[in-house]
Amino acid sequence: AYQKLSKYKDLEIEIGKIWNLKTKTIPVVIGSLGTIAQGVDCYLSQIPGKLKLAEIQKIVLIETVHILTKYCLYNPKNILIRKQCQNTSKCT
Repeated sequence: AYQKLSKYKDLEIEIGKIWNLKTKTIPVVIGSLGTIAQGVDCYLSQIPGKLKLAEIQKIVLIETVHILTKYCLYNPKNILIRKQCQNTSKCT
């Protein structure tokens, strides 16, 4: 976890300088299918506002479907993938 947090340290410092704010990186990772790591509630509680994990997961799932639909239906370079998507229920 520390290695992943250190990747964002420069961004955290830059945002703090630009906006003249105290910043903190909070590791909340949600997989493309809505999976979450154990202990994510602890991190979510550190973010101001009324965040609901179910709403965040729903947003992630909707965006995943959007990306897959766009990739399968509108990318002419992937004709083989488009045909596979049209013949299966994986991308519908």
